[in-house]
Amino acid sequence: MNKSNLVLQIAVAAFSLFPSFVSASGKHTFLTPGFKHTREENAAFRAIVSAGSVRSTEGFAGLTMVGSPTVPTTAIANLTVTWSGVSNPQSSDWIALYCTNDPESGFQEWDYVSVSQGWASGSGSMSFLQARSECSLEFRMYRDPSPYTFLGKSNPMTWNGAGSGIPYQQRISYGLDPRSMMTVGWTSMNLTNDAVVLVGLSSGNYNVGNFTPFSSSTYYAKDSCTAPATTEGPDAWHFPGYFYFANVTNLKANTRYFAKVFVNGVAGNEINFVTGKEKGSDVDTRFVMYGDMYISGAPGAVETSERVYNRITQENDIDFLLHVGDLSYGRGNVAIWDTWMGYIEPISSLVPYHVSVGNHEYCYEGTSPNDPSGVDHMWAPSWRNCGSDSNGECGVGTNKRFIMPNNGNQVFWYSFDVGNVHIAMISSEHDLSVGSPMGDWLINDLENVDHSTTPWVFVAIHRPLVETEQYESDYIVAQNYRAIMYPCEYLDVNTTRRL
Repeated sequence: MNKSNLVLQIAVAAFSLFPSFVSASGKHTFLTPGFKHTREENAAFRAIVSAGSVRSTEGFAGLTMVGSPTVPTTAIANLTVTWSGVSNPQSSDWIALYCTNDPESGFQEWDYVSVSQGWASGSGSMSFLQARSECSLEFRMYRDPSPYTFLGKSNPMTWNGAGSGIPYQQRISYGLDPRSMMTVGWTSMNLTNDAVVLVGLSSGNYNVGNFTPFSSSTYYAKDSCTAPATTEGPDAWHFPGYFYFANVTNLKANTRYFAKVFVNGVAGNEINFVTGKEKGSDVDTRFVMYGDMYISGAPGAVETSERVYNRITQENDIDFLLHVGDLSYGRGNVAIWDTWMGYIEPISSLVPYHVSVGNHEYCYEGTSPNDPSGVDHMWAPSWRNCGSDSNGECGVGTNKRFIMPNNGNQVFWYSFDVGNVHIAMISSEHDLSVGSPMGDWLINDLENVDHSTTPWVFVAIHRPLVETEQYESDYIVAQNYRAIMYPCEYLDVNTTRRL
């Protein structure tokens, strides 16, 4: 009997992964995000503001508004406004965060001053969570009703390196052979041929090699499958930057490397990673797996993200991470995608961060030639219950932001071996039956596993095959997935071949 040691660290973040910030001490801390309203609420308020008119006033000369930090440096930051000197404050006074040239209805986020303790005295503070921005931002205060009275604005806040194309949202994943190839990805607002990854065996000493990107791309609203993901606006598509990927090759197995990305000579933060272990039944393998995050939610998710980051940095024993579907819940909203990418960067720049799609990345209704998975319509058996859960984004946002090992179908299905485990990541939103592209790929993948070296085999899928919650449609979905994957258990499945 083969000795096979596996420690599976499962952290199910059922609601959210909270943001990571770098404190003055250089350590990461995890804070509750400052998103105040849903996309629908923001859209409704924008419509109200846009339909109204605005007037300035000279009657609030005593008002002061201070925005901080003036130079944010992290991928996401809580931007805070502190104000005082409001004459005759009203509970309907509101503050919003803007790019300095935006019109009144073009705010990033907003809230009423009454959410701040002490607002009735004319003073207060509030914070909004903001992903890295290439524009200078400012807070503005207005008074209802229309015509809105413009009361004042804060100093500008400008991200460190804004406009320079600085690389951010850094992430790493395994290449085709995790022992010798890693894929380094990043985002930049500049499209350039002058980009390079420098790699070395110690911090600041990049003597292993220079690696140039093999891919740089972006996407537009028109690239999604259906509305509303095909629309543009502050709460929909706006330019997400360019996504770069470079393969770092000829590496040694189970070895730590340090890397720094340069775009037009501007450097991102140094990252480091460990290559995959040699395959073998007696090689310990440890990984973290979770699904469903978004950018807000219960405190349990804060604890989950803290535990993951602390385990990676303190114990130094996590080989990779699997995020099995429902990543950002961006659903056509680039602002949410950007914020979530900032959340995961402290983790995704330390260990290979492998993703698959769930219903909120992929599900759409109807047909579209834009589906990046290579089909022209959603798989839609009668028992499916996801509708247009991606708001028509159909995997475009995920497939552009991540590149996975190239032995299947992009982010939708693929596999890799590390140590004593074989991982097959599949989509819960594509046909898995025998004869389908993904079903046949999975059969072939599993039939070719070398159990003498990788005795532990994991197939990771977003949707549960066993459903215990009192939610009938999910229970029906689970039953039908099981019928597909284990047809011998079900009399109504016309196949004799088991997956």
